Amino acid sequence: MRAMILAAGYGTRLGILSEQRPKPMLPVGNVPLIVHALELLKRAGITEVAINTHHRGDHLTEYLGDGSAFGVELFWSHEEGDILGTGGGVKKIRDFLGDEPAVICNGKIVTTVDLGEVIAFHRALGALGTMVLKPDPDAGRWGSIGASSDGRLASILGKNARGEEVPAAPTMFTGISVVEPAFIDTLPEGPSCMVRQGWKPLFAAGRPLGGFVMGADDYWWEHSTPARYLEGNRNLFTRDLLGRLPAPIPSGTLPPQITVEPGTFTLLDHHVTAGEKVTFGGMVVVGDHVSIDPGVSLRDCIVWPGTTVTESAEHAVITPRGTLVVETEASGGFTGPALKNRP
Repeated sequence: MRAMILAAGYGTRLGILSEQRPKPMLPVGNVPLIVHALELLKRAGITEVAINTHHRGDHLTEYLGDGSAFGVELFWSHEEGDILGTGGGVKKIRDFLGDEPAVICNGKIVTTVDLGEVIAFHRALGALGTMVLKPDPDAGRWGSIGASSDGRLASILGKNARGEEVPAAPTMFTGISVVEPAFIDTLPEGPSCMVRQGWKPLFAAGRPLGGFVMGADDYWWEHSTPARYLEGNRNLFTRDLLGRLPAPIPSGTLPPQITVEPGTFTLLDHHVTAGEKVTFGGMVVVGDHVSIDPGVSLRDCIVWPGTTVTESAEHAVITPRGTLVVETEASGGFTGPALKNRP
């Protein structure tokens, strides 16, 4: 079985962060999101993976190369001009995915879901495609997807297969799915959305589609805005994830010059240096090869690799090009369609 990681988005909502890195290269726990996705696939025994790229795709290809350093074999699909969307990106690599079911995974998420269980569920159901769904009481805000007790899809975006409006389901799409080759064959050539041009027409036609609902103890988070990105790093500690995620989290040594306030969560990569009287508070995640000037105070901050921190900051992402102070927002999440509605 092969897989595809969708990594060609623009990352518009991340502002100045996506000007420096494509979204799948954002470090969560000092591990790029794309590596979190690869490790998730490897845990399920999947090592042949396609990745589509667009915005700053060279960052991804330079970092991952052929994948051998990460224990996988990578196939790159670069999209020029307009992005192809979730459906078009998958359709473009139809030949690579072959004649077996394929896992499709969004490149902006971190999760503990067991893909092996998802694949087994999909095969047992005999489905043309299976969505991984996440319980969420606010799913109606983002576009709920519902499954019946037998595991088959019951509603998409608040409508049943007959197109009738139904109460919003308490589950939402995670951006992870298993699809058969026949599913991919129904997608049009060129730009398209897997939900609009794939799942919805097949659902309306009564084709067998599944919905695997994640367990209450499973974790899932997407990182499409600065606030959600900051919260995703905080979740590593508050949701006891450091030992549960597929990707190993690097752990360096705290320099003795740093004073850590009581109750502070800290995670440092290697090669971190600090001047005298540096203070950490709240949650602080520091990347590789970071230098912190004397007297700096950091509270609720992420520091990217290769950064020299010269000023104190709070509730911020600090990068080699500057500091982004993060505004708070609602904590809900979604994996919306990749393309805007066409007129």
